[in-house]
Amino acid sequence: MFEVQILVPSYDNDNNRFESEVFQQWETKLIETFGGYSRYPGIVEGGWADGGKVYRDEMRVYGLAISGLIDGQKVIETTKFAQTLFKQEAMFIRYLGQTEFVS
Repeated sequence: MFEVQILVPSYDNDNNRFESEVFQQWETKLIETFGGYSRYPGIVEGGWADGGKVYRDEMRVYGLAISGLIDGQKVIETTKFAQTLFKQEAMFIRYLGQTEFVS
């Protein structure tokens, strides 16, 4: 088994907190696709710049267990779902000791 971590934001780019229903949709998708998930304790904070504007991020980390690289397509599809749900241009994921932005 491999662990995949997907970071999802707590706020949109206009600094509005996502409603609990958005996280419920996300968690339902994870259960439907992977059979379950882990949400790690705490918040990850960060920031990034775009066009001279600095955005601050507060993110939750979700862990998934996948059986192997054959499940990689499901990870990408689920990350794209999160990208739409959380209104992001790119999503931050970690797997196999690597970090990647999916856009």
